[in-house]
Amino acid sequence: MKRVFLILVASVLSFASIQAQTSDTLFPYPSAPDDKPTLTEKCNYLVYNFWDRCNIKQSFSSLDRLNTAFGDWAAFMPYASADTVHLAIDRYLATIEKQAPKNMPDVVQMARNWFFCDTAQYYSEELYIPFCRAMAGSKKVSKAERFVYESQLKVLESSSIGSIVPPFDYTMADGSKGTFKDVLASRIILFFNDPDCLDCKLAKARLSADYNTNRLIEAGLVKVLSVFPGEPTAEWRAEAGKYPDNWIVVASEDVDEYFDLEDMPVIYWLDGRHKVVAKNVELDSLLYLVQQIYSQQTK
Repeated sequence: MKRVFLILVASVLSFASIQAQTSDTLFPYPSAPDDKPTLTEKCNYLVYNFWDRCNIKQSFSSLDRLNTAFGDWAAFMPYASADTVHLAIDRYLATIEKQAPKNMPDVVQMARNWFFCDTAQYYSEELYIPFCRAMAGSKKVSKAERFVYESQLKVLESSSIGSIVPPFDYTMADGSKGTFKDVLASRIILFFNDPDCLDCKLAKARLSADYNTNRLIEAGLVKVLSVFPGEPTAEWRAEAGKYPDNWIVVASEDVDEYFDLEDMPVIYWLDGRHKVVAKNVELDSLLYLVQQIYSQQTK
């Protein structure tokens, strides 16, 4: 294992200098100076100074090669410090906004390719958000394009890991109103579902029957908030009466403004401050997590 790690480190450290000598790259990549002794320091330098020798305006004449360069830049980010990565991204976006603002959509599409799509090699909502924010705030793109990214940004900033879920409003089965800020517990399971969805019914049955979950609910350590993303119709109210009595069962028409709910059921695991600890949690993983917590409580 040690030998494999050393090979990996050597590969990472030599990557930039090798690329700098390759004619296939869009521009000469930087080489980390010798006074940067550690892997993190070298990668910090490479990430922050990656675009220094790039002619920004001309780079968009070859989008395929630019996309490759963007991927090479992204390859160093896992080895650099988070602060440096965000500074480097902000620096690059500021340069684009100043020198090539009309190409901001191209930049955001590359970020989507590498950080956000299903096939992204370095999937990270945290890294994609600055690009999404830049697109939403750009004055050189159409209002229609901005609106799409504004909506996406709202979802990402509301429901990404580490985000605080906003206090969305909801309606309970008896017609009373409530807000998420009033749901208090050490841990909260946000369970988005539709009574007409077969997978949702199966997930509801398994979660409601889980011994560990029910014991933690009884102890006041966990709350389950079941949310139907729609209007509280008479049909929904009839179905809501069939849900467990120890759950909070609500409907919320606007909740899709804060969460990506294309494929339900969708499960979020939150802490007591409503911070997202895990998202799109598989039910088996959730039940295992609950089991571990219950085991710790009963020791």
